[in-house]
Amino acid sequence: VNDLHAYGTITKNPVVTGAELVGYSFANQGSYLKMPHDTNITHVGSGDFNVMGWFYNSPRGMTYFDIANAASPRFFVAQMYNSDTFWFYMNTGSGGQSWTNGSNIESKQFWQFIACKRVGTTFSYSLNGRDFISQTANAWGGSISGNVPYITIGQNYTATSSAATGKMALWKFSHSDISIQQVRKIFNDEKKLFAQ
Repeated sequence: VNDLHAYGTITKNPVVTGAELVGYSFANQGSYLKMPHDTNITHVGSGDFNVMGWFYNSPRGMTYFDIANAASPRFFVAQMYNSDTFWFYMNTGSGGQSWTNGSNIESKQFWQFIACKRVGTTFSYSLNGRDFISQTANAWGGSISGNVPYITIGQNYTATSSAATGKMALWKFSHSDISIQQVRKIFNDEKKLFAQ
């Protein structure tokens, strides 16, 4: 996307030795990618959306993807500050829903793939192409278009997430539902790019 702006020190290196695909590392809290508000892209509203991408050896507290420019309304994907689990969060303005999954993610020395989506008022996620797990809590189908949100990658919108000593690659965002069959195809096609 042409409007994705880089801030701070962002390092690009092959995802594995000899690969053409590169992964991104963010040196500190002031290093991230950001797309300013765009009505056609960052303006999610109450519609469906999905976010997915690859990560490697990420530290606790790292935010992968944040769509916001205020504490609410907001959605982000991160790793928990106090455990090696994912943290998916939807802030509705009057409260929030958060969900966690996984274990020992931080210590794994290989590339992994996460996909998550909101469809209506249901939130679901898939790790490494496994079946979607849908949350029983209400994911909130209201609008997250308030406060003209922008997308931040590798940090949260306030640039206060942990310094990202891990790596990220091939992160995507779309205004649509996505099936587990589509997720598995993306996962199986893209994992070849990370093979040694």
